Amino acid sequence: MATEIQIEGTAFLINGKPTYEGVTHQGRRTEGLLFNSRMVQAIFDDENPRTAHHWCYPDTGTWDADRNTNEFCAMLPEYRRFGLLAVTVGLQGGGSIYTPEVYPHYLNSAFTVEGDLKPAYFDRLARILKAADETGMAVIVNYFYWRQLEKLRGEQAIVRAAEAATDWLLRSGHRNILIDVYNEFTAGDRIVQSERIHELIDIVQQTTVQGRRLLASASIMPGHAQAPGRWQELQDYYLPHGNSF
Repeated sequence: MATEIQIEGTAFLINGKPTYEGVTHQGRRTEGLLFNSRMVQAIFDDENPRTAHHWCYPDTGTWDADRNTNEFCAMLPEYRRFGLLAVTVGLQGGGSIYTPEVYPHYLNSAFTVEGDLKPAYFDRLARILKAADETGMAVIVNYFYWRQLEKLRGEQAIVRAAEAATDWLLRSGHRNILIDVYNEFTAGDRIVQSERIHELIDIVQQTTVQGRRLLASASIMPGHAQAPGRWQELQDYYLPHGNSF
């Protein structure tokens, strides 16, 4: 393994050195920050035959999940060349085509409805972790996206999925991994909202393999940066989304 992401104080380190060492921008410190790009569809698939045709490649007329991942991996050295140090990959992707014919119906999830892992998704994720590791980049693995989370059978399945994904990631052996348990949480008292999101963060932090654990956070919906709850006490790093700014 070539790349290890760490946090020391308020700074991210890669292989023991602060990110963007010595760099400032307009008088502000860049050193220790972790610029990343949210590329949540990198292991995307659509298991619903009624909607899968929307993702077909123009040159082949078919959708190919492996091609999508392989082409993404091939671009990582180029992203790194321009200074990008991390990418966010989603186990349930993100927003796709926002139409009533597609958005509620496509099925893109690395988890079964009971919270078990789907091997094909994790095979694709393994390729990304390896490629990023070799390129000197970190991967922020986002666990849940609200549209696909609705398809899991309740809280028990959510917890089971979080535990299984964390164990798998630790057993992969890669040390370039950060966790984002839920995309853009808001105020509220569900397990994926601010009053209880710390429970998912804690699941990640308490899952260990040979004494090692993963660094975990949850990404915040813009406008909810001070949402009530214990999440700020437990999270290892702060992960605001800036898409309203």
